[in-house]
Amino acid sequence: KLIAVISLLVIIPLILFAYLSTNQFSSALKRGAEKDLEHVVNTIHALCEINFSLDKNTSSIPSPQLSRIKSVVKSIVIGETGYPYIIDRQGTLIIHPTKEGENILYSKDSQGNYFIKKMIERAVASGGDTIGENLYPWINVELGETSPRMKITKFRYLPQLEWIIAAGSYEEEIFEAVYQTKKTVVILTITSLAIVL
Repeated sequence: KLIAVISLLVIIPLILFAYLSTNQFSSALKRGAEKDLEHVVNTIHALCEINFSLDKNTSSIPSPQLSRIKSVVKSIVIGETGYPYIIDRQGTLIIHPTKEGENILYSKDSQGNYFIKKMIERAVASGGDTIGENLYPWINVELGETSPRMKITKFRYLPQLEWIIAAGSYEEEIFEAVYQTKKTVVILTITSLAIVL
């Protein structure tokens, strides 16, 4: 009886501690991953802003600078399949890995929502002072996917050019470290319980 009572006194706090620690650590990792997305957006935003301000006689970024910006933006990979892109206020992709020049304003997510239109409206309404977030279910038909996965996109408006700078990926790719940490903690907890018992 004494061993059973002592085991319960050890097991319950161990499980509770593991659960609370994992949740706190997971939250911190998620916030860090989201901040990384924001840093990508802010860096590209600043790059465009600086290149725009170099030539006061134009309302756009000169072609040589835009080519360099495209090269930088297209070289960034977020998670496994994520990427940044730039879209104008009308929904035309200025910079995109595969759909540059296409208008995607009326693209729908897997639930039928006009997620690009919504993102643009929210970005413009912010005036470019804040970073917004768009969460939506997406089925990448081009890759042969048949079921939706959640995507997270951070975005910011660049009013001088009427562009929206965005960066995103599937949540599972961005939060992979969170999932791996949770799995490791569960395994360690089970192993610890087996040793104690």
